[in-house]
Amino acid sequence: MNWIKEIKAIIFDMDGTLYQEDTFLGRYLTYLLEDSCSEREIESVIKAAYKILNGEHFVSLDHFYDLNRNHFCTHKDLVPDHAFSWEGQRLQQNNTEYSDLFYVGDPWSIALVFAKKYGVSVEVGMNAFKRVRAEMLTPEFAIPRDERLIQALKHLDVDTKILITNSPFESGEVFLEYLDVLPYFNQTIYDGKKPKGIETIMNDLIEKGYQPEEILSIGDNPFNDLHPARKRGARTVLISDYHRADSTPWDYQVRNIDELASFLLKFGKRQAAINE
Repeated sequence: MNWIKEIKAIIFDMDGTLYQEDTFLGRYLTYLLEDSCSEREIESVIKAAYKILNGEHFVSLDHFYDLNRNHFCTHKDLVPDHAFSWEGQRLQQNNTEYSDLFYVGDPWSIALVFAKKYGVSVEVGMNAFKRVRAEMLTPEFAIPRDERLIQALKHLDVDTKILITNSPFESGEVFLEYLDVLPYFNQTIYDGKKPKGIETIMNDLIEKGYQPEEILSIGDNPFNDLHPARKRGARTVLISDYHRADSTPWDYQVRNIDELASFLLKFGKRQAAINE
């Protein structure tokens, strides 16, 4: 990893990157569907959602979901190729027929796919989101804090540390405060509108004189966090321990927060990292 010595700016995602927790998914789906589905139906949806996370379903993380046709498609370098149904049946469809595609990149997006499938309204969806986000800071369902990660961020030896999340300010700021990491970022961006937001950050950094290879983007959702940075020549690190369909060769991959902390600690010991 000789490239590590070149990094001067790091872009961080928040959800799934600064903490990892997916037990919220079952509750989130329950809140999304409780007014329109039976308990049995909700149980079936939750089981299917976790099968997707665990690589036990025809649908996988990194597939596209066609919002208009209610089916999925694989892709190569984000260009859709083969379409298939929820049951895994191959469908006949030309590339030009793909319309409004949604990337299934993380546990949150799995919930949104089911919400779309069952016709959940925007209002119900927003209320479910706010409810589950509030729960994630309560003693019963609290997201995990990691002291090694806190220390790694505190002592991270780069010029610029940027946090960008698609979460709104109301939940994003309080999450960062709860995780004890807010003071260690030079810039925090909420409602970041990723992936476009990553492109904007890349443009800003390059305008300030950074070279693309001096920039690193870290995240758990390839479509939002990594592909737009990689396209501009930046380095990328995926954090994920789930089965994934995207085989893009990221510059580095870690499975969990502990491994991410160990990776970030290398930036305080760059010579040692170069000699590995």
